[in-house]
Amino acid sequence: MKRRNWYWDLNIPYKKIAQILSRGDDPRFVRIAGILLSRALDPKYVFELISPSDFCRHYKAIEREITSDEWTKKRAAFWKATYLRLTKELKAKGERFRLPAKPELDFFDRQLIETVKKCRKRVLMSQKELADLMGYSQQYISRIETGWERIGPDFLKKLAKTTNQKIDLDVSIFFDRKGREILTETNKLIAQALLKLDVKTGEFEEKIRNFANKAAYLLNTGRYDYLKKRITKGWTDMEKVAGDTFEIHFAYAFENKQRPLQHEVKLLPNSNSSIDFQYHASLDKVINFELVNIFEREWIRREMDKRHWEIILSSGSQVKRENSCAESIFAQQKIREKVQKEEKCQIIPAKFNIPDRKNVNVIVANVTFVHMGMFDTKDAIEIVLGASYVEPQCRLGMFGLTADLPSDIPETDPYKLKEAYKLNEIFRDRIHFVLFAWDIHKSKRFIDSQYRYFLVPNPKLVQQKTLNWFNTETEEIFK
Repeated sequence: MKRRNWYWDLNIPYKKIAQILSRGDDPRFVRIAGILLSRALDPKYVFELISPSDFCRHYKAIEREITSDEWTKKRAAFWKATYLRLTKELKAKGERFRLPAKPELDFFDRQLIETVKKCRKRVLMSQKELADLMGYSQQYISRIETGWERIGPDFLKKLAKTTNQKIDLDVSIFFDRKGREILTETNKLIAQALLKLDVKTGEFEEKIRNFANKAAYLLNTGRYDYLKKRITKGWTDMEKVAGDTFEIHFAYAFENKQRPLQHEVKLLPNSNSSIDFQYHASLDKVINFELVNIFEREWIRREMDKRHWEIILSSGSQVKRENSCAESIFAQQKIREKVQKEEKCQIIPAKFNIPDRKNVNVIVANVTFVHMGMFDTKDAIEIVLGASYVEPQCRLGMFGLTADLPSDIPETDPYKLKEAYKLNEIFRDRIHFVLFAWDIHKSKRFIDSQYRYFLVPNPKLVQQKTLNWFNTETEEIFK
């Protein structure tokens, strides 16, 4: 056998093999070194590829590779003698060969190890069978499953591809030690804050931990330090919990896709108010997000009774489905409050500039509990565009935030449409989209929410090109 034919069945270029063998820390090193030593008996050639130090450091694992095959077992004696001689020479030169200490395992490491084991067992593979398919040694897989080797994203990607399985792991699993300390602290803070609100946290510890992963991931970026104060001091009732958790879910959806957000950005020079988030999509495009939570019916009723808000209808002499319409009108009001405010008896912009080519302005409205959790896309369309955009049988009869004035308004204007039109002026001129969000689980704990989104554009500002761009830019995030 010619000495360069030893790698004929590896399906790896010789150049790549040489790179792997030059690095003792490569997970494929032991397996390929074992094949080389079982097929080549020329030490000069072998040590052109492997450094004597790496050979001695990993010899016991390499020896197991050689002796695993009955045909090559006899060659182990030759390389054992070489190992003993080289070890003696290198020690004489002052080199030490210490056995590596087993890494200290925490909850996250153990979770990863269990994931790897379950993945392998689901496809009924032994460690050796999996190792052969992945191009590693059986010893390496064994070390992974016993905690001697750290598990990284690349290994998990390869494992998922090899076994044809989906591996769902939160990226915070790969936090460094500082990040894990933040996560442990965040988990404790969230549990303590919920206990103060009489939430029985013991019943859903895993959900708290999953949510803490998201919060800690944001804190670990260094751009969300305000969250810690919010959780420890601001969670005085479940409405505040709902607002902050929605913000965390929203921000994490971006950050987890490596789309960094800026928090609390002022757009109006003479205003103390700021928008919640700003996303720089490109050098010439920025998306400005303001979040609003619209809570459940009991709270809506209380607020409406307190403020005596009028229900404005666009047609019909009687209020149809009054409760539903009242809640949708309330939703409109809460959305408007994010866009405008009253100052010296005048309605003025609150947070958003008149948009230019660079800025796209978006209100994100959490409507999970509007209409007793039965809010749907038709309700979203009617709130923004008006009743005429919805089938007659589904209409509540609302005047939309972007609606035009009808041409046939009676002089008396019994439904105060002109007043409504004027009230919506700042919204029409400044907001490109309303992004409605609702939790598909309708969870009143809020931390384990999973949101679905529905986008309604403002036809006064948004052309098809802008709509297509926005959908493409955010499709990974707002699935």
